Amino acid sequence: MKVSSRVSWRLENALLFLFALPTVYFFLGSADIGKQVATVVMLAVGTLMLFYQRHIFIDYPVRIFALLAFYAAAVFILKGAILSGNIMPNDFAELMRLFGLLVFYILGCSFGNTCRFANLGEQTAFARKICWGLFLMLAIIAVSYYFRDTPLGILSRLYSSEEHRFSGIMPGINYIWLPLSIMCLSGLVAGLGLVAYFAIFSLTLGSLLLSASFTAIVATFVAIASYWVFRELLIRKNIFRVLISVVGVLVISYGLVSFFEFASESGVGMAGKFKLITQFITSGSIESFPSLVKRLYVWREVLSEVEKEFWFGHGPAKAELRFTDNSYLMTLFRYGALGLLLEITLYISFLGGMIYRLIATGSKLMLIPLSLLSAYLVAAITTNVFYELRAPYLLFLLVGYFLHVNVVSSDDREQLEGR
Repeated sequence: MKVSSRVSWRLENALLFLFALPTVYFFLGSADIGKQVATVVMLAVGTLMLFYQRHIFIDYPVRIFALLAFYAAAVFILKGAILSGNIMPNDFAELMRLFGLLVFYILGCSFGNTCRFANLGEQTAFARKICWGLFLMLAIIAVSYYFRDTPLGILSRLYSSEEHRFSGIMPGINYIWLPLSIMCLSGLVAGLGLVAYFAIFSLTLGSLLLSASFTAIVATFVAIASYWVFRELLIRKNIFRVLISVVGVLVISYGLVSFFEFASESGVGMAGKFKLITQFITSGSIESFPSLVKRLYVWREVLSEVEKEFWFGHGPAKAELRFTDNSYLMTLFRYGALGLLLEITLYISFLGGMIYRLIATGSKLMLIPLSLLSAYLVAAITTNVFYELRAPYLLFLLVGYFLHVNVVSSDDREQLEGR
């Protein structure tokens, strides 16, 4: 029986719409209030989208995450509410975060269950729409940022409270890598022309330079490098080309570092921080990289507190710790070793599921969430990306979607075309 093509465009529209939602710092006048309002709006939109879906699929990652949510609720009640007392509305923020991740994951599963890609053209059109949609949004915000001292700058201020560092359509500079990476990866999957690639990667490099965020640069680089490595290793199964890709990555990295060092010596603005990175790489001394020194100091302080409640953590309520610049340490502090083990198990199940889908279908579309998840886990070392207000929701939406979308494999496609 011939399988008909049925492609749903709802995921692309939903993703672009959620990226386009501003954080509205400018009108509210407070970064904290703006982030909370943005979170509530994201959860409300996701819940409404989920309400109108007809097909809800529950699988093993959902059960693992439900276990994690139950454990978080237990820790919250026992360690925060009962022992500390004086419960405040803000104490429920962690439960709201877990609820949001579950909502967006199931929403992605629902989108995936109602979508089918039967040929390469449909996959290309899907990737192209996401790529150019994000390109348009980022380009508009970049122009607004350039004219930030004029009335045109109101658009950039809607999304970020940063005045001198560019965060694009994300609430913080350390998370600009997510839309940039999705844009680049979608462009690679779509197979665009040389001029298009030049425009996309120029916007990406310029945005990263304006953000001056080392974490964003590393995460974007990891996402693109993971795309090449996974493609050669799992789709083309060419280990030799994997080795060539790794060597190429190292050569490009050295070239970029050398360029940034030359630029900083030449007095080019925004490049001073990269000279510190160059000194750190060449000398191995952390003293040449102040932000790393600050993070190491914070990590030592957090680890000293973790030892007091190692297995079960301090709980999210009344924990009196909001920033660790390390998502793994934040989880270890709040939920202990058991909570961190549950969370790592969840992400391993995601990685395993995506690798299995990539091998089974041979579709380059599966490289998008797999590469993003790799960058996400790397970015978690120096940021609280697990606890950020937008990036985890969008990532869980994409992972849920690609774990369940119906992509005809190359073997099945040959049989269908033969008939």
